[in-house]
Amino acid sequence: MRTMQNYVAIEGCDGVGKTTALKALAKVLLAEGFEFQLTKEPGGPKSLMVEWNSNSFDYPFGAMYDGFRELCVNNPQIPQLAKRALYKADSFYNWLAVVKPAIEQGITVLSDRSWVSDIAYGGALAGVNPEALFAFNTALVPEQHALTRVIYLDCPEDIREARLAANIADEADKYGVEARRKICSLYHDVLCNYVKDFVIIDTNQSLEKVVDAMKEFVVKGAPSK
Repeated sequence: MRTMQNYVAIEGCDGVGKTTALKALAKVLLAEGFEFQLTKEPGGPKSLMVEWNSNSFDYPFGAMYDGFRELCVNNPQIPQLAKRALYKADSFYNWLAVVKPAIEQGITVLSDRSWVSDIAYGGALAGVNPEALFAFNTALVPEQHALTRVIYLDCPEDIREARLAANIADEADKYGVEARRKICSLYHDVLCNYVKDFVIIDTNQSLEKVVDAMKEFVVKGAPSK
């Protein structure tokens, strides 16, 4: 078994193909004997398992917990500012229940979204100052920032919007193109200002090339066992 001690967040605006790319990457890593754990924000491993229509024996989902995903993504009547608090509660739950224990055991965690999303979406949708959100994250979990590496998936706007229109999964996919433009803009600001190690990968190419680029970033410097 080959181990990798990383916390890698897979980020990107809705419609860029995160779910497809991460699932394909997980299959490749499993086939090549890498040890890792999967999770998701909000909702943790359980939400990822449901989204992938899988069970806990197919992928290394790790510890399960009952998070706040349903409140976060499928209740448009909840004000965005209140939702930010729900997202953060779920994120800290995920950190304590899933991410931190895995990292302490020397196991890489691949997370579908992270605190990076919180800043980009919180700034765009709730108008919260990104610096304030970053300070809040680091005040409560200071070690998280230093450990976070980010794969940011991106593609041209017309491709993203066409993909999203064909696959509306929840209320969060209905924010609209203007909101997503703001989110993408803030994502780039967050990467440049707050993330120490990241790569931007264009998903408007073959899935094989996307996965190869993701894998190269994830396993960089991974020791063998």
